[in-house]
Amino acid sequence: MENLTEKSSRGSLLQINLSDNRILFVFSIITTFFWGLIAHSYGFLHSSFSHDSLNAFYADSVEISAKIGVGRFMVPVYEYLTRGFTTLPWVIGLLGLFYISVCVFFIVKMLDIKKPFALFLVAGIMTANITIIAQTATYIHELDCNMFASMLSVIAAYLWHKDCTFKNLAIGCILLFIAVSIYQSYLSVTLTLIMISVLLSLLNNEDIKPTIIKALKGIAMIAVSSVAYYIISIILCSISNIPLENRTNILSFEGITGFSKFIIWLVLKTYYSFVTTVADIFVYDLKTIIILAALILAITLLIILYTFKHDKELRLSNKWFIIALCGIFPLGINSTCIIARGFVHDVMCYSFWLIYVLFLVLVYRFDGEENNTFKYKKYIKPISCILIIIFLWQNVLVANTAYMKKDLEASATLSLMTRVVYQMEEHEEYIAGETPVAFIGVSDMYTSVEGFDNVKNIIGLLGKDAVFLDHSTSTYNAYRAYFKYILKYPIKMCEDSVHDILAKAVEVESLPAFPDKNCMKMIDGVFVVKMQ
Repeated sequence: MENLTEKSSRGSLLQINLSDNRILFVFSIITTFFWGLIAHSYGFLHSSFSHDSLNAFYADSVEISAKIGVGRFMVPVYEYLTRGFTTLPWVIGLLGLFYISVCVFFIVKMLDIKKPFALFLVAGIMTANITIIAQTATYIHELDCNMFASMLSVIAAYLWHKDCTFKNLAIGCILLFIAVSIYQSYLSVTLTLIMISVLLSLLNNEDIKPTIIKALKGIAMIAVSSVAYYIISIILCSISNIPLENRTNILSFEGITGFSKFIIWLVLKTYYSFVTTVADIFVYDLKTIIILAALILAITLLIILYTFKHDKELRLSNKWFIIALCGIFPLGINSTCIIARGFVHDVMCYSFWLIYVLFLVLVYRFDGEENNTFKYKKYIKPISCILIIIFLWQNVLVANTAYMKKDLEASATLSLMTRVVYQMEEHEEYIAGETPVAFIGVSDMYTSVEGFDNVKNIIGLLGKDAVFLDHSTSTYNAYRAYFKYILKYPIKMCEDSVHDILAKAVEVESLPAFPDKNCMKMIDGVFVVKMQ
């Protein structure tokens, strides 16, 4: 094996030899875990479970049925074969980072990134971003599953890129079928990498016809796997007698009126949600993110325009295709928004961060051109790298702020529910473990804390209290899970149908909310606890 570092007077890590796949893979793991641990260790080492992760703390038959209903039928299979059905944050974190390492490895090979520092930044982009923050903070039970799906999506794109043979496309279809059966939005990762590869080929002045044919084969690979997935989903739901949820059934147009207007709205929404996620002024510091986004966009346009003007060999047809591709880039990156008919959130946007990878590739390509006589060329790469580092550091800060918010909310909720249990036990009509109980609403006693204003805009961190999310349809199940897994307290919850009736009852509406001593009352044989 070659030495990890080439001998140089500086002995810098920038001299690491990445030509050997073994060294490249090890370096991908090291850099990914570096960013992963400084950004997400807090989340991996704390058990701040809330709503979705609280409900799915242990993936029982109810959770498995729910996964089948939303078309994620391979999730239970993955959990069974890897880490079991219990949510283990540290183990899930390690698995997730390993899968991201594999993503980094294949992305670097696919996009021909040869510089170690560029790989270091790519690892940061794929690891320290809002998608991973949202999953670690609230949906930790699915982090490793989703990153496994992302890994398969990246490998499928790499196989297509390396050699677009029938064999590779067939393997890619199988990988994508598994990926979409875990989480549907990761098809956009494959599509985005295909688009990036096509863009770079056009910039390298490769012939349009074979480039487009290859791109169409990649899109066909995605289409075949998607059709197979949809058919299998319908069959499994039919066999298990579990209805496929409307948000998963892409052929369902329930509630959609004015189809042409809807299509126009959907396209505009796709562009809008792409821009507002990549440069999220609601999460990051406003001035910082606007300056970063503006500078990155300016440098990207500068590189493309300079190439158009000074590369005399670049065909005119290639230029037009490049312009068209740049125009539809957001549609490809945010294709999940189109498939989900306008519904998109942070967990569904992992492909978005590849735009920063493309930016780095363009910068290093521009810097490496020997015939490039641009006067300020030597400043482009260092400035660009500094911009990416600032962006990544912002994500590290956002991540740790989000996890601290969750941790504080978990402690506050434990204190609150302990007081609730004490008041329940003091009530003469309540017998622990025997009396049916209904919790109505979510406590609004929590106060806002300065310093967490921005992170609440990340999916899953909304509101003052994110343990029991009041607008969540699974709030009542979260109460069940909280008593079972967190308090480990014997409680007999009433049936869901009974709870729904009580929640609308006039007698319940007239009750004061906790901590009022009259917030608890026996109504029709059910001990009602009014929380809000």
